[in-house]
Amino acid sequence: MQKVSFPEPLSFGLERYDKRLRLIIFNGTEEWVCHKVSVKDAKAFLEQETAHLFKGRLQLDKKGGLILVSVKGNDVGMISSSDFSRLMSKELQAAYLTRCF
Repeated sequence: MQKVSFPEPLSFGLERYDKRLRLIIFNGTEEWVCHKVSVKDAKAFLEQETAHLFKGRLQLDKKGGLILVSVKGNDVGMISSSDFSRLMSKELQAAYLTRCF
């Protein structure tokens, strides 16, 4: 799993989980919070100019090419839409290759 760094000690990563994606915020090496989303919903989120994803502890707000990540109502970092898309593509390709071999 690849990660994107946020202000220390936080980072953002995602991994394939069954037929869904699991978005994870790490505090150092420990998982702090996660949320599962379908690939379809994640792609739809990325395609919109402005969007909001999730209502629980972990929330994503997209405005243009940036995604603001909030945990428990506090902003913890930002990720570009292109970085999010790149992480998602790599996880989906890895899952595909695992099934093929």
